[in-house]
Amino acid sequence: MVLTEASTVEDLHTWLDADLLRRLWPTLWLPPQLRQRWEDDFPDLAATRSSAG
Repeated sequence: MVLTEASTVEDLHTWLDADLLRRLWPTLWLPPQLRQRWEDDFPDLAATRSSAG
């Protein structure tokens, strides 16, 4: 929910745990455009998805 509803960068810093996000990334359901934007900005997230498959 934070990924889709955060309104500021501070929200993301407050509510996201980077290690947990990387672990859960392959199984999270996200709208395709949102997933792509995050993976474009954070290529390590895309790598976790490809290594999980």
